[in-house]
Amino acid sequence: MDITGIKIKTERLILKLISNDYIEEIDTEIILNITRYMKLNSDEKNETSEQIIQKSLEEMKKGNILQMVIVEKASNEFIGLIGLYEINTLEPFLEIWTKKEARKNGYGLEAMNGLLEWVDKNIKFKNIYYSFRKKNIIKIKEPEKNIGYKILGKNEI
Repeated sequence: MDITGIKIKTERLILKLISNDYIEEIDTEIILNITRYMKLNSDEKNETSEQIIQKSLEEMKKGNILQMVIVEKASNEFIGLIGLYEINTLEPFLEIWTKKEARKNGYGLEAMNGLLEWVDKNIKFKNIYYSFRKKNIIKIKEPEKNIGYKILGKNEI
């Protein structure tokens, strides 16, 4: 699947392929503020934003993942990242990270809906799994708010 040039627009957001244009924001908002709470192996904990972007670009080229930056449409402000992994299987999984200042505005849910609408039209799948930490109540409730999405099981990460 050729994913070059994919851009997904929602009411307030644009999801576009990850690029080096967002190194600083990924460093500040994702690496420093979010990954410290994630269960990562030592190699992953030491990855720089440049390495994360490069790895994402390589995996996208192979057709294994879709890694996107979330920006606000009106201001082009960085909101976070959203990714769909193992897209070459019938059961890919979705992850989303939003910066702290952008939370509780519905951006995560809006980005998920935009990506899932695109997936529904472009990728063959049976189930899409959503990764979250059991303690992160907000992330657990996001897919439950949507009609048609249901929790099939929980696996703490």
